[in-house]
Amino acid sequence: MAVTPARGTERALVPATAVPTIDPRIMSL
Repeated sequence: MAVTPARGTERALVPATAVPTIDPRIMSL
């Protein structure tokens, strides 16, 4: 989980499109 739940979700959605490495991490969540 990210440091913050609210900011972690918003930050994961943005970088997820630019960084494919976070894609699998979100699926794990």
